[in-house]
Amino acid sequence: LPTAEEFRSDQYETARETLADADDVSESDKQFIDEFLDAFDPDTFAEQPPGGESTKAHSTLRNYANILRQAGRRIDGELHEQDADSLNAYTESLVRGTHPDIKYAGLAESSVRNHAGALRLLFDYYGNRDKSDI
Repeated sequence: LPTAEEFRSDQYETARETLADADDVSESDKQFIDEFLDAFDPDTFAEQPPGGESTKAHSTLRNYANILRQAGRRIDGELHEQDADSLNAYTESLVRGTHPDIKYAGLAESSVRNHAGALRLLFDYYGNRDKSDI
């Protein structure tokens, strides 16, 4: 049997493969997300987290991969071209249930906070968004 860490690592790799295979996410957004994930992955040496940030656990990276893949699929246009206003409108549509992929009642606020946090960290990594704006 795999250890708990091996299991989480396998789940993370599956999330990365799902992202790579996603037909509804642009190649440029996949690359945008992949570079970010690599920077926070303790097992890669491609990039390092910015500004003293630490690497993340595989379970956290799995969540980021899934959340960002969903955002890349759900947001109109390219994810990497979004501004804070469009990202805020997206997260608002998740909590209100007005996005077509979301049930009428919307996602729980804690889930939306996870989505917003992943988006905030993604755009902060690239240095083109102020964290407080999302």
